Amino acid sequence: LAPALKDLTGRAPLPTSVVVDAEEADLTRISQPVATVVYFAVAEALTNAAKHAQAKRATITLRCTSTGLSAVITDDGRGGADPEQENATGLRGMAQRVESVGGALDVVSPVGGGTTLTITAPLMPPWATGEDATRADF
Repeated sequence: LAPALKDLTGRAPLPTSVVVDAEEADLTRISQPVATVVYFAVAEALTNAAKHAQAKRATITLRCTSTGLSAVITDDGRGGADPEQENATGLRGMAQRVESVGGALDVVSPVGGGTTLTITAPLMPPWATGEDATRADF
């Protein structure tokens, strides 16, 4: 997941930096389903920051321990993102996808103050067994 997020920043619609706070052994324990959901949620967050928040810069901080991971995406945009708003279908869809692997999405976005999205997830979805449990290779 860490290399994929670093690669994503090169294609992001705004300048983005990545900070990885994790031991390699913990990163290798991230299952494919969790890595996929987190990767695409981060990609969507960056697109939203550029398109809707008019952000000029973003940061991704990936933390991983033996018990779970978090990906925090911050931007310097105009804020005001609210998953409860009628037109926030992207945020609600992102939250549902993260929840599908046993995770959660937290949104802090004061008007005029940028946005911080925090994705937390287990390394393995609660429903994973056998093949589903393979580690992420991207």
